[in-house]
Amino acid sequence: MGSLALLRVLRLNALLPLYTQGYDGLTPRLAFSSVVRVATNTNGQSYGGETMMSTLGRMLGLTTQNVLSVATRATIAAKASATFRPT
Repeated sequence: MGSLALLRVLRLNALLPLYTQGYDGLTPRLAFSSVVRVATNTNGQSYGGETMMSTLGRMLGLTTQNVLSVATRATIAAKASATFRPT
């Protein structure tokens, strides 16, 4: 669900508040690539985020998704380690 919301934020980037750069929203391919990159915590990106995205898009979209992605992985790892712990 978070990834779909992020995709929408990136595509509608030019309509968000705090957008002063004047660029259009990200292309569908670039938006999808960014969502996959953030959801999988990989660092490869094909644009400069500060030059193509609004401040709100970076704060609300990318930062939130990065934090939630790490928290989800940590929760899964903790549960898996408790499940497979020898008794």
